[in-house]
Amino acid sequence: MASFETTLRQRLEDLILGTVGTTRTVTPGRFALHALGGTLEDQPDDSAERKLEVVLRRATGGQIYNPIDGFQLTPYDVTFRLTYTLTNAGGNLVESSAEQGGPGTVDAIRDRAESDRVEIARVVSWHENTSGVALTGCTMIGAYENLETSPSGVFSGGKYIYEFFYRMMANVTMGSSAVTS
Repeated sequence: MASFETTLRQRLEDLILGTVGTTRTVTPGRFALHALGGTLEDQPDDSAERKLEVVLRRATGGQIYNPIDGFQLTPYDVTFRLTYTLTNAGGNLVESSAEQGGPGTVDAIRDRAESDRVEIARVVSWHENTSGVALTGCTMIGAYENLETSPSGVFSGGKYIYEFFYRMMANVTMGSSAVTS
């Protein structure tokens, strides 16, 4: 059985990949998962366009435990990481016929990254996509942008790695075998 954190990370990935969700969803195919067994830094530059990595960490502090019903409100820090291919081909040139394509200039990539951040925020923070979603041992009860940390991006070789941060609250059943410590 997968750990609670694995299940939660997979749910967030599925929301961004467009395979689940309600009224507010992402078009399937807009994003793709990074190569398995590696990180975005390991992704080849020529296939880095809109690759996704979700990093989930249980936040320290802020946990509220109710011993009567066994529920614990637990905050998670979520880092969404995306890559974009830097080709310096710009203007009105479209580098691909797929939705993932777009000009590969620095400005165009930064604009696309910000647009993607807004789209992901729209989907992840939509209450119907998170509130009451039953995962093994958990109910996701909300997500909001972590304003303590600003989005950031860095050029690395032929790609741009962009990351932004969210805080997710989960109502975790402590008696569940899916919950890890």
